[in-house]
Amino acid sequence: MLQFCFLDLISSVKRLTGRGIGEAIYNRVRQKAISLKAAGIFMECLPDHPRLCPVPELLKENAARLKFYELRGPAHHGNRIRNPGHG
Repeated sequence: MLQFCFLDLISSVKRLTGRGIGEAIYNRVRQKAISLKAAGIFMECLPDHPRLCPVPELLKENAARLKFYELRGPAHHGNRIRNPGHG
């Protein structure tokens, strides 16, 4: 049995970003991964390097997306995902 979760996409229109909706969805995915005892949450993200993404607007979006995920984890403990501040 595979013991990981795959997050396909979290997206919202630009006028609704920054209101916590994406974070709430990601936190729910994270809680589900923890309840499943998943080793991690994996996702496919486009690169944030100018050589790999030469379109400035897309590069900016990619960098923001990667920063969103990096700031929220997932944090690992041993070989299992955990909540920040909970061991």
